[in-house]
Amino acid sequence: MDAGTPLSSSIPRSGPAALHATDAGPGVAGLPRIPGRQSWRRAASHPIVRAAWRPLLALGFILGGLAAGLLESGAAYDRGIWYAGLAITGSAVVWRTLRGAVRGQFASDVVATLAIVAAALLGHPVVGLVIVLMQTGGEALERYAEGRASTPCVRPSGGAEGRAPPARHHDP
Repeated sequence: MDAGTPLSSSIPRSGPAALHATDAGPGVAGLPRIPGRQSWRRAASHPIVRAAWRPLLALGFILGGLAAGLLESGAAYDRGIWYAGLAITGSAVVWRTLRGAVRGQFASDVVATLAIVAAALLGHPVVGLVIVLMQTGGEALERYAEGRASTPCVRPSGGAEGRAPPARHHDP
């Protein structure tokens, strides 16, 4: 594009190029696409999002119990919130570990499961929630790393190579 060419003349106004460039429809070229129902469903089915809700839920229960404990009238509710959170989030970790143990897969998940159960039995639900947060957060990070490792290195539009200045050849 020349320095004298206005930016608005490079935006397609109609036709398939306008639809492809913005996905906004004819007559509204140049506007960003507004996420619709399908894009939210696609995002919610992403493996990273499916793995990230567990640590976020555990963190929410930890913070909810802390907030209830800070209130004068909520002193009795903090442990209830923590136990409910441990039952909801910890049961998934314990169940998944038990299923793996039946298949003969023993890993560090077994130690985390024992610590979660022991924390619940000994009356320390916050400790169990922190272990759930660490275990599920580590799994979410693993899925994120797997997703990053499986993406192609060369991206046709938007990678660093697209922003690099053109190579100059000098003749001696």
